Amino acid sequence: ELVDRIGGQRRSIDLKGITHHVFRTDSVATDRFMIVLSKPAPPADSIRLMATPVGRTVRLDWTVTDGYEMTSHVLERMGSDGSYKVITTFGPAAEGNTNHSTIDQDANNGVNRYRVTAVGQRGLKTISNPATAELQGDPRGISIFPNPVKASFRVAVTVGLSDGAQLKILDAKGAVVYRQRRSGDAGTMSIDASRWAAGVYRAVVTDASGVIATETFIKE
Repeated sequence: ELVDRIGGQRRSIDLKGITHHVFRTDSVATDRFMIVLSKPAPPADSIRLMATPVGRTVRLDWTVTDGYEMTSHVLERMGSDGSYKVITTFGPAAEGNTNHSTIDQDANNGVNRYRVTAVGQRGLKTISNPATAELQGDPRGISIFPNPVKASFRVAVTVGLSDGAQLKILDAKGAVVYRQRRSGDAGTMSIDASRWAAGVYRAVVTDASGVIATETFIKE
């Protein structure tokens, strides 16, 4: 575009097949006009979005492969009415960083459908192809929050427990890092994980009949 900085006028210029342009004006202001070069927004497949269930949450990872400068990323989840609702907005990433991730702590039971809208300079937008992640109802009978865990977290057991039932927390190697006997009605307990190493853990509730509930979570 040819931009008149004083008059506020803009004129589109088609550069296809043309190597030079000549502009004439009677203005004596040497800094009145400027040329603004732009390109169309990249296609949807320039943003690769993945949605992965992690316990009762969904991890979102996306990569911008085009490399053109973005001013923001808008992450959205489809609502029950079929329209997308904004979950969160990210500002510009550090220079050269094309990989991004976040955790949707409020994912719904069933299929969650996501998309990312990358907003570039002058309002150019690229909307990613959708990604889905399915969370089952609550057949496991246990939920952990928050997830990922930073220090302490709560475990809610939603099934009745027989005598001799116990809760165990196992690390990625299967070693037991926490154990507590549980019995009676469902309930919630708080556990301190501040000294645990970062990684993936699994909470398992067992009784004499075997495993009756299990849930996976991340310790940051």
